[in-house]
Amino acid sequence: MRWNETRKQRIRRQLVRKITPFMKEVKILRQDDNVFKEKSDDDYVCTVKGYYHTGSTSINLVNDSSDAANLNRNYQDRFLLIVDDEVNKIEEHDYFKLDAVMYEIIDKGNIEDIVWDTYLKRME
Repeated sequence: MRWNETRKQRIRRQLVRKITPFMKEVKILRQDDNVFKEKSDDDYVCTVKGYYHTGSTSINLVNDSSDAANLNRNYQDRFLLIVDDEVNKIEEHDYFKLDAVMYEIIDKGNIEDIVWDTYLKRME
């Protein structure tokens, strides 16, 4: 199924209405190399609002004829962003601070250019 722009806009509006009260604002930062190939200080990229959540646990059946199953404990930190011009400035390996914890964006998780359900890595 092909997504047209009006359908994307409707979905985006519904998401904004439903999850905005639960969203938190973060400042996205980036660390680039300077002309001497040294790491520079934190460069400001943009300020966005998103919804922090973790992945869930799932059970996968190995074979329909047996009683075997695999338990997948996927507690990946994630940050859901509704795509707009500010969100499009974000690149992988950008980072932000949320509730005194630093997170690095390791995968954008782009879903039809409507939302990014980004995968995060906690930074020490």
